[in-house]
Amino acid sequence: RDVIAQRRRAEEARLESEIRFQGLFENLPDFVIVVDREAKIRFTNGRSEAPDPEKLAGTLGFNYIVPQDRSSCQEAFERAFDTGEVQSVQCETVYDRWLDCRIVPLAEEGTKPAAMIICTDVSDRKFSQEALQRERHSLRRMLDLHERERQVLAYEIHDGFAQQLTGALFQLQGF
Repeated sequence: RDVIAQRRRAEEARLESEIRFQGLFENLPDFVIVVDREAKIRFTNGRSEAPDPEKLAGTLGFNYIVPQDRSSCQEAFERAFDTGEVQSVQCETVYDRWLDCRIVPLAEEGTKPAAMIICTDVSDRKFSQEALQRERHSLRRMLDLHERERQVLAYEIHDGFAQQLTGALFQLQGF
């Protein structure tokens, strides 16, 4: 009886721990993906921009990254598996979102190699940086135009008004 009671308590504790972990995992602000060595998605926590995050399972993760960012993501992915070290990469998704991704190799005994990819949405920051760059460029253009206008005005004064004034002074001295 004592053994059965201990088993029940251990099972209840395990179940409680699983529920707590699942609640924590599901409520993370980051998008978390678990993929295998071929980059097939095994599991997500549902924080995806994809229309139906549940349909992501079994699909290739690289399909959701814009073509120009795929090679850098694949390189980081390969490095994570080859070195066993966490790798970081930034990429744009096909859903027009920017993600900072950390690829964490999972070392599980007796299972296929896998990695957990923790993705933080940095789209707002990226779009703000791009807007700031555009504003800086516009300001630079306005300052350049202002300087050019100032130079033109200086030339006009020097070559126009100042020359006429000097000519009038010479004529006055001549009289």
